[in-house]
Amino acid sequence: MSVIVFAIAAAFAGISYGLYLAFWVFKLDAGNAEMQRIAQAIQEGASAYLNRQYRTVGVVAAGLFAVLWLAGYWSDKFGLLTA
Repeated sequence: MSVIVFAIAAAFAGISYGLYLAFWVFKLDAGNAEMQRIAQAIQEGASAYLNRQYRTVGVVAAGLFAVLWLAGYWSDKFGLLTA
């Protein structure tokens, strides 16, 4: 069996298992009102955390972009052909 066939089969098996688990979880009961209230609070906190992380990563990425862009004017070693 070639490596490519094995990789494709493993990817298909992984995606199939993930879909099976997703459908299984969606069929489960959402819980009582208290559980749903706690889940909503967790979702709000996670959303706020991710928004903060995205903002921080965006600022760092913009800073790195600016540094590398300015370095391109400073030295020819940072040209367009550099990976």
